[in-house]
Amino acid sequence: MGIRILTRMTHCTGACAATLLVGVFVLFSQPTLAAERSCDVLNVISTQNGYGFARGLLVQEDVITGKRVGAYKATKVSDPQTCTRVCEADANCTAVTFSGLKDRKCLHFAGYDFETKRPLRFKIYNGGGTGRSAAIRAYYHGPLCKN
Repeated sequence: MGIRILTRMTHCTGACAATLLVGVFVLFSQPTLAAERSCDVLNVISTQNGYGFARGLLVQEDVITGKRVGAYKATKVSDPQTCTRVCEADANCTAVTFSGLKDRKCLHFAGYDFETKRPLRFKIYNGGGTGRSAAIRAYYHGPLCKN
């Protein structure tokens, strides 16, 4: 992948090079969740049912391979409070993303890769939209983060 980027850069001048540089900056500047498997969420915009929600969509990654693992379950709910209650009742649920007012989905994340049996790192990407995410447990099958 790196070779292709370098090859394209040798043929890229002026506005093309500026666009590439801005695109790389935006790509690397988006994560807003610093905590690795804990209750700390940065840039909290609201508190729902005792949990701090940040704007953005949750992504979980394997620290060793960089593989991204999606949500293991999605449920239709009316609001973020209901989303947190559904996650509390599910022992595998560590964090949630409430996808917003249009489709009202609650995405459940385990913070754990069931295939490799390894813990995963969380990041919240603030790429716009109406999604909001929160940590519900400190780690997989761990204690609740509720204040």
